[in-house]
Amino acid sequence: MQVSQLTAAETISPIGTSVYNLVLTANTAKLVAIPSCSIAVFFSCDADFWVKFGDSSVVAAIPTSDVTDGSGSILNPTARILGVQTHISVISESDCSMSLEWF
Repeated sequence: MQVSQLTAAETISPIGTSVYNLVLTANTAKLVAIPSCSIAVFFSCDADFWVKFGDSSVVAAIPTSDVTDGSGSILNPTARILGVQTHISVISESDCSMSLEWF
């Protein structure tokens, strides 16, 4: 069996079109409007964080009990392809810094 070699262009993400830097205060959700031309977002943070996608009323939450109705937040997503959502809400249990790289 032969293993193919991938080029850097095939394995490394291109540079995003825009980068947002956020400073999160512990246990305080922050709402971010998704740039209208964006099709994907990559997340990076120096602490654990929770994310929820939706409209301008969306609020991410740190779960304190089971959430089994589909309305939960996502822990430490790395990247997501965007759909019809217009906003992202983020929250962390710690004061931290985060970057959102838009594509």
